[in-house]
Amino acid sequence: YRLNYVDYLKCFAIYLVVLGHCSIDSKLMHIIYSFHLPLFFFLSGYVFNVDKYEYNFKDFIKSRFKNLLIPYFKYCIYIVLFLTFISKLKGEQLQYTFLDIINALVIGLRFGKCGVTLWFILSLFTIQLIILILYKIFKSDKLTIFISLLTSFITIFITNGTKFRLPVYFDLSLAFLLFFEIGILSRKFNIMKLLINKVRFIYFELLMYICMLLLNLTYFTKGINPFFNMYGNPFLFYGTAMSAIAMLLILACKIDERIEKDNYFLEIGKNTNIIYCLHQFIILPICINCFSFVLNYIPNTLFFVFISFLCIFIIMKYKSLKTFLSRKKYIIGKIM
Repeated sequence: YRLNYVDYLKCFAIYLVVLGHCSIDSKLMHIIYSFHLPLFFFLSGYVFNVDKYEYNFKDFIKSRFKNLLIPYFKYCIYIVLFLTFISKLKGEQLQYTFLDIINALVIGLRFGKCGVTLWFILSLFTIQLIILILYKIFKSDKLTIFISLLTSFITIFITNGTKFRLPVYFDLSLAFLLFFEIGILSRKFNIMKLLINKVRFIYFELLMYICMLLLNLTYFTKGINPFFNMYGNPFLFYGTAMSAIAMLLILACKIDERIEKDNYFLEIGKNTNIIYCLHQFIILPICINCFSFVLNYIPNTLFFVFISFLCIFIIMKYKSLKTFLSRKKYIIGKIM
């Protein structure tokens, strides 16, 4: 069964992902990157069932291959074909070879315009695999969280401020491993029961978030962007992210109590994968080019706030149409 408050948070997080891929104000960018990726990895851990796969590794591989790896390769190919088509349409010479494409898909490195940004899917698969192995070996929450904490901090200390990148974004997987494991333990020990009864805790978390973020940006002026190994102070980065996550969990639960169960935001939360895969290289550039004239009338950041909403709306309409056609095809097939 699905948890509505998780889908609300996924809806909010995917909007920030889309907005974060636009040319917005740098201050807003730093705020977004201070917690939106940790939030996604936390939520992925929160809904991950370790017990289901701990003793059935074969089922885990089958499930992840179907739900993560096949969509990853499928949408990467869509992106490459789309970029190739646009280049041909503009009469531009391709800046990558077939080998570059294979490297980009399999190794996960970037090669000019062929570079794909679906790294989250590869990292998520890697993290789930690591966590499953740790639980299988140690069979202990304490040892697993300790190793996750140690691994993530060491990774950030080594890569912070560098251009270091491992194949299949393995370094990013290690850096976000801790958030995933915290998500698992939060669900296991029912942390929501503790948080939901302490609504005033939101104000404390908000204060902590603001203080740590300002402190991080004051002393580490390059900003925050984990994809480019820009974390600032590792302790402040993790503290900032966890404060935001705790605050947003309480808010999401309160929203879930007050809003009707079937709504558009929940649908977005259920379809974050397709939004993530299609937005940056396909739908977002189309939206920006079609509505670029609006930039003459409104501020840059406000324009991209609107474009991000539009981008998600278009992808959701595409998903609805795809679902409708699939059902229609199934019904016709049954009749025939």
